[in-house]
Amino acid sequence: MSQQSQNKGGRPKKPEEERRSLTHGLRLSPNEKEELEARADRAGLSLSEYLRRKALGKPVKTKVDGKALKELNRIGVNLNQLARAANRGDILIGGQVREAIEELRSLIEEIDSQPADSQPADSQSAESQSDSKGSESNG
Repeated sequence: MSQQSQNKGGRPKKPEEERRSLTHGLRLSPNEKEELEARADRAGLSLSEYLRRKALGKPVKTKVDGKALKELNRIGVNLNQLARAANRGDILIGGQVREAIEELRSLIEEIDSQPADSQPADSQSAESQSDSKGSESNG
């Protein structure tokens, strides 16, 4: 019998050029390592995989809390239903509701396309809330 027919189950072996058999050391300060680990964690990747993707110019997306995204989508559906009703003339809504719909749509798109290198969602939402409060008083 050949060697291959004796190998039962398991994952097929990668070609030699695809195996990750080489290592490269990297010196980081404790702050740099902490920052990189946080970014990798937000992306749902190991530090090694995060660094490999970044070094090779591959995209790295932030993992999104599925429960929060579902809730945002539900809110968006409700707002869209209100918008459709208003467009049909069934109800009247003000500009603030239209702005809320557009803001929600843009937030969902932003969350969906947010790279792992960006700030955590908590700090971004705090900034956007303070920005929107400032724009409300100005406009």
